[in-house]
Amino acid sequence: MIETLDVISPSPPQPGVRWGKVLDQNKCIGCHACSTACKSENEVPLGVNRTFVKAVEVGVYPEVNRFFQVTRCNQCTDAPCVPVCPVEAMFIRPDGIVDFDRERCIGCKACMAACPYDAININPEFHSIEKCNFCAHRIDQGLEPACVVVCPTEAIVVGDLNDPNSEVSRLIARNKAEVRKPEKGTSPKVFYLGAHEATLNPSVAAYTGGNMWSEQKEGYPVETLEAGGVQSLPNARVAYEVPHRPPWDWRVSLYTWTKSIAGGAFMIYALLKLFGIAVDQTWTLATSVIGGFFLAATGVILIFDLEKPWAFYRRSSPVSCVNCPLRRMKGQVTQAFTTCSMAGSVDFCCSFFHCQYSSIFR
Repeated sequence: MIETLDVISPSPPQPGVRWGKVLDQNKCIGCHACSTACKSENEVPLGVNRTFVKAVEVGVYPEVNRFFQVTRCNQCTDAPCVPVCPVEAMFIRPDGIVDFDRERCIGCKACMAACPYDAININPEFHSIEKCNFCAHRIDQGLEPACVVVCPTEAIVVGDLNDPNSEVSRLIARNKAEVRKPEKGTSPKVFYLGAHEATLNPSVAAYTGGNMWSEQKEGYPVETLEAGGVQSLPNARVAYEVPHRPPWDWRVSLYTWTKSIAGGAFMIYALLKLFGIAVDQTWTLATSVIGGFFLAATGVILIFDLEKPWAFYRRSSPVSCVNCPLRRMKGQVTQAFTTCSMAGSVDFCCSFFHCQYSSIFR
């Protein structure tokens, strides 16, 4: 069932609107309808989750309670994932929604490292970033996000935070609204009502290496802190959470090593010259060759480490389609083909770079 929003009409992002979301954990029953609707609406592949429901069990039988937390991108006001993106694939819209451009993304995973909430994934089909973007395409059409529409208990509420009369503003004003990891200073626009400490703080509940449905190993286990830090609650354990795999592998260690060798070679030569030590032509040639070789190797490994190396080539090539008119015309076949600045190379470009709009020529 599709419902329209009362607060907006179909229109482009408006700078006067600041979208926010309230997740009422007092109402959440852990049905995972929001997760399923998100996958269906955004065609999210298996193994990737834009949103999921974390479950934590607290207590000892027979006095055991299970608490839920709807987990997703926090739509930060000061989103750390935005400034670190080298190609501006992650951006903040005028209405405050943190969105992403799948075509611009080169898969460097810098945003994944910057996000303190572990809310960004790599889509295995497109090899680009994937996260909750507030169903921006629905918002622009005056529709509520898919998760809001399907929630049977109306535990998810969206609205304009700049409007004091909106439902989200009233809920935040009348209740004790919390955010995840406030110490990070990101100013999230996703607020929680009635969330248990064991769900909000990842260091509070113990990770047992499995969950309620399967023995699911963590990519990197979350360990509780030593004395002086945040300790686990007694008898609190994570019952269900999605796997969080490390975003990097051995290639990071390799290009860190090659980069260090390249820097060391040039530094040795510079120090010898600085202290007036005689440096013959052999030293000059050796340091230049060694430094240059390992610096070039670092560049090759860095590109090899990208999830979408072809996107990197595309941005650097003479037939770059980053600003291709096809991206703006979308399906206006005749006009797009006749006005495309790459008309002479469009066959090569579309077959090699796999642009999502190139299918109109096939």
